[in-house]
Amino acid sequence: MERQKRKLTKDLLIITLKMFPDEILKDLLYDRAPLPGMPQVISLPDEGMVILDSPEKIKKAITFKLNQLDKAGSVHEIFYWITKPNRLQILQFVTGIYEMEKEEYSKILKDIWMATEFPHQMPIPKLVDMFNQTEAHLLMSEDEMCIYTNLPETVTVFRGVQDKKAKLRGLSWTTEYEVAEWFANRWQRGKLYQAEIKKKHIFMFTNGRSEHECVVNPRYLKNVRQIYSL
Repeated sequence: MERQKRKLTKDLLIITLKMFPDEILKDLLYDRAPLPGMPQVISLPDEGMVILDSPEKIKKAITFKLNQLDKAGSVHEIFYWITKPNRLQILQFVTGIYEMEKEEYSKILKDIWMATEFPHQMPIPKLVDMFNQTEAHLLMSEDEMCIYTNLPETVTVFRGVQDKKAKLRGLSWTTEYEVAEWFANRWQRGKLYQAEIKKKHIFMFTNGRSEHECVVNPRYLKNVRQIYSL
């Protein structure tokens, strides 16, 4: 008989975060230095700027942030305290251990996706699995759902990528050629692709960043072709 998961609560999430070694927890709670080799510098009340260059300073910084987490009102709020590049991984990790209401999970997943600059640093199959755990109507606002409903059954989508290391069959596409072109051009090494996908394989449509983004299951992309390369 499969053991039933405990429901994820704010306190359980904090306890789970505390299980990580300090060196990892530090990076979950504080942004890394902007350049390799630079020290990680934070600001603490009554101490000002602190360089995290010793176990004692790291422990003090973690303790301060955990005290802030204790004041959070919900699981969702705690995720805002986790550094953006790590939120998807932590959500995936805790949902493997605990149960979450589908509505709460969906709202957190969408907010994290919208806040993450490079979500495809996670493996594609894991991202697909995360979106498979929810439903389209829980991921979209009323306006977004209206746009999604009015999409044709087969949708033409575009994706701008930067170089050959970029994941062509990623989840993030757009219905707008100009948006994909902007992403392809922003560092002057890009490629622009076009594809078709059935609407039923679009996890969500969102225009929260004016990007007309379709988050898709890339397994079902058809007729993927390169439009141009810079």
